[in-house]
Amino acid sequence: MRLVTALALGVFLATSCLSSPSWASRQMLLKVVGSIESHILTTRDVESSFIVDRALYKESAQDQIKYGTEEFASALNRLLIEYMVNEEAQVFGVAKVSEKEIDDEVATVKQKIQSHAPSKNRWSALDLNDEHL
Repeated sequence: MRLVTALALGVFLATSCLSSPSWASRQMLLKVVGSIESHILTTRDVESSFIVDRALYKESAQDQIKYGTEEFASALNRLLIEYMVNEEAQVFGVAKVSEKEIDDEVATVKQKIQSHAPSKNRWSALDLNDEHL
């Protein structure tokens, strides 16, 4: 049932993106690429995670990944693992992180993305905002 729902959502998003005049000009198409618990992951989620990873750890690496490549599959696997670890951390509550620590890290990532032109351009092209950090 979840797979059918995920596929239906993917079709809805793809059709909505292509039929809306403001979205159609951007040539953006979302694909459902995975799910964990009740969260559905799209190509956009994987790309935004990839940009953040590059901003934090590998600034000189490539700036964009393509759906269907080995690097995309690797980025998707990393994102799925992050969600699993996050779910476990929520359940066990081992470490507490303050709001200030979160805000500081978000500001750091945001600054790194804004200062790296290719990442900034891709972030804008994907129509991402601070919520995605």
